[in-house]
Amino acid sequence: MANTDSKIFYHFLPFKDALYDLKSELIKVSKIRDVNDPFEFLPYLGKKGRYRRKPYYEFKNRISKKFGILCFSGGWQEPLLWGHYADKHRGVALGFKIVSCDLLKVKYVRERPIIGLNNPKNRERFLFNKLLKYKYKKWEYENEYRTSVNLCDCNKIDKHYFFPFTRKLILKKIILGCEWEKNKEVNVIKDLSNKYKADLIVSRMAFRDYRIVKNRSKTREFLPA
Repeated sequence: MANTDSKIFYHFLPFKDALYDLKSELIKVSKIRDVNDPFEFLPYLGKKGRYRRKPYYEFKNRISKKFGILCFSGGWQEPLLWGHYADKHRGVALGFKIVSCDLLKVKYVRERPIIGLNNPKNRERFLFNKLLKYKYKKWEYENEYRTSVNLCDCNKIDKHYFFPFTRKLILKKIILGCEWEKNKEVNVIKDLSNKYKADLIVSRMAFRDYRIVKNRSKTREFLPA
């Protein structure tokens, strides 16, 4: 488990979705069937044969109906995160302090983990959390942290699930992407940052390297006089 006492963890999303989450005090839950890597939650399956592989696919199907994932990154300066998850830098990163939560730091590996289903000690939730912490090495740029949630504890809106902001999930920062349209919902964003007492930050591209950094002059424009 990760030590989350003093750290901020970041959730990237398009601007429109960020506004919805902030207004609704909800964060969207990732469904297992919708994750962008089909290898997830399927361990090493070689040398098992067709019929011995089948229970693993059934297990993935079973847990996808019960559990979802809240996904965060340990930082917000990686350009690929903005490009892949925040509408090509036009979106937002929401920074949360996560308190007393079973947050797992993802382990990035080259070989798929060997995990058995036939051990009676490996209860369903335990197995799910075990698989939850492994991803392929090439995803390492995400610096991802995760926690699982029961879908029955979430708000279902249309076909999506949302988890409410709670004392365990405290919004601390709202970071606008470097391609965010300056005149888009400026007052709404200011009001929301004041509502949550969250720092509002405008970002820009770094001048010397491949990082996204704080645009100090633009950020000051949002500060109260």
